[in-house]
Amino acid sequence: DRIVFTGPGKRDEELAHAVEAGVRVVTVESPGELRRLARIAQARGRRQAVLLRAAVSEAARLERVRLVGDDGAGKFGMDAADLRGAAAWASASPWLELLGLHAFGASNLLDAGALAAHVESTVSAGRDLAAAAGFPLRLVDVGGGLGIPYEPHEEPLDLRVLGIRLAALAGRLASDPATAGSRVLFEPGRFLVGPAGAYVTRVVDRKRVGEDHVVILDGGIHHLLRPALVGQEHRVRALTGAAAAPGSANAQRFPVTVAGPLCSGLDVFAQAALMALPDPGDLVAVLDVGAYGATESMPFFLSHPLPPEIALRGGEAWVARPRIEPETWLDWQTEGPASR
Repeated sequence: DRIVFTGPGKRDEELAHAVEAGVRVVTVESPGELRRLARIAQARGRRQAVLLRAAVSEAARLERVRLVGDDGAGKFGMDAADLRGAAAWASASPWLELLGLHAFGASNLLDAGALAAHVESTVSAGRDLAAAAGFPLRLVDVGGGLGIPYEPHEEPLDLRVLGIRLAALAGRLASDPATAGSRVLFEPGRFLVGPAGAYVTRVVDRKRVGEDHVVILDGGIHHLLRPALVGQEHRVRALTGAAAAPGSANAQRFPVTVAGPLCSGLDVFAQAALMALPDPGDLVAVLDVGAYGATESMPFFLSHPLPPEIALRGGEAWVARPRIEPETWLDWQTEGPASR
């Protein structure tokens, strides 16, 4: 009852499971999905709470947009005309409880002012929609957006500035009878868990190509696709060997290309990571992969092993998922009928 079910392309069986399980609210992406959900709720004799998702074309103007594929082309949410019609239809349905609006403007913002502006504009849009359709605005889901720094030169999100802006917004909402009972919901997954994960891999080779230092790892973008997917480098840190030894902070540092073993030019974690040179056999960590890590990647590409995932809690470590060799998952394949 604390789950918000979001995303385009929800199948009927998924919507039915959400209704039966008592999911708190379903974010609806289209008029068609709204009608399907109402039919499913009616068939089960349960009233389902919903949010309507707005298409946010202005996301492209926000600084540091990392919402892959969302350029306002319409995959996510409804335009203004469909929103008004959907709000009127949902308000009249005995099987739907319309709570408010959902708008995901951008991902991984480090600009507190831009993030606050998105929250303010989304709340304003929700208030206008509620007034036009005649329903009480109780919930506005502003999506994610709380960013973490991935590259060494980036500064973290200024929570003090964001807090000041959001506190002022909360005061305005509380003093307005139309929004006094409204809540604003963030989706802060990456902000909470992104810094908690690291991709640990081993140096296989080191070479110099012209003036460039190149380090080749035994793991690559098949395990951690994000650097290639969004075109953003991650910080890389040596964990063992001379590059990580006491006093290594004073060692000479070089810009290093850190790349994986795949036969693809995309398989690069950093083009100029400033670090002491690690040796073959050393372990290095690619940082900040607690979100959008292994599960976002392409683990079967080129038949490399699937990496184990190690979890840490309270000083204890355990294998959350084991390493899987290619032979294992290749055995999952079945042969077709024998040729005649």
